[in-house]
Amino acid sequence: MFGVVGLFGVLAGCAGAASDVQDDADETRDDLSAGRETFVVLRHDDRKCAAPRCGGFWLKDANRRTAESYVSGLDVSRLDALAQEQFRDAPAQELVLKGKLGPVSASSGTRAFLVTTAYRGLPGFTVDAGDGFATIAYVPIRCITAPCNQFTATRLNTGTKTSLTSVDTAALASAALNPEWLRDRIDNDGAIVAARTVQGVKQPGGYERNYDVSQVFVKLPDVRATCADPALPKCAAGTIAGYELDESSCQVLAGCFTPRACPKFMRLCGEGYHQVTRYQPYEACPGLVCEPEFLDRCTGPIPMCAAPPAGCHYEGGGCAAGRHTCGHLVCDGTP
Repeated sequence: MFGVVGLFGVLAGCAGAASDVQDDADETRDDLSAGRETFVVLRHDDRKCAAPRCGGFWLKDANRRTAESYVSGLDVSRLDALAQEQFRDAPAQELVLKGKLGPVSASSGTRAFLVTTAYRGLPGFTVDAGDGFATIAYVPIRCITAPCNQFTATRLNTGTKTSLTSVDTAALASAALNPEWLRDRIDNDGAIVAARTVQGVKQPGGYERNYDVSQVFVKLPDVRATCADPALPKCAAGTIAGYELDESSCQVLAGCFTPRACPKFMRLCGEGYHQVTRYQPYEACPGLVCEPEFLDRCTGPIPMCAAPPAGCHYEGGGCAAGRHTCGHLVCDGTP
């Protein structure tokens, strides 16, 4: 594992900490502190001079009007082993970090940034200009009139809270993520979203306030429960078992249904993602679910699964016991 480091394979560019569309103004603060932890966004330093005075990172507080501060590296020794592994090789613009400045080096006069919590963004997505950084809390309330604002966004560093009608992650649909997994990370696991408030439809109680999300930063380490083998029912002739996915991307039996004509080929996961499971959704065509590769807990190659015979299909494929599998073949509704 690694302590004070520069990230290998880091791409240039900065996921800027832009202001959200809200009435409140973000506070102005001094530069980063060695005595107070803050949330920061960062970009790689591409200057051509000798390390450690060059080649580190430029950091600034998220949601604040602060100048960038140079650090020679990122000390992640305070993260546990899994978090360090999931953090490794992360592009700078796909990170949000919590921590503070370390002591000044007597030899170089530079500092490292001491990371206490790391958040890694979804590969291939960037933070839209004007988006702010926040965590989301679901607050179940019984509404008398619309709109029903059941979400609260808390902006990083400033603590400003905004009640919301909805949290819209439609911009991330191309990643083919399990929506239950993504929602659980946002609602229950402390993920950070980059988003802006958009005025929605006018309701009897006022206008909707919707949060349009451009990026989600998963809190590390991300630990998923081990999936049990899905139930295999005795479906009637001509029907097959259908499944739903829970927040851990485990298959949960939904019932039996009559299959319909589906495409013979399925698209692959995009760059930076791998197949976490392939399953038979209830009353739908076989589904592909992807997750970021940096969360991969499986080892070994992903198998090329042979096309099933007519009337047959695979069930239970994906990551099982730390290995990629095709699953088992089910024909004519009988395991």
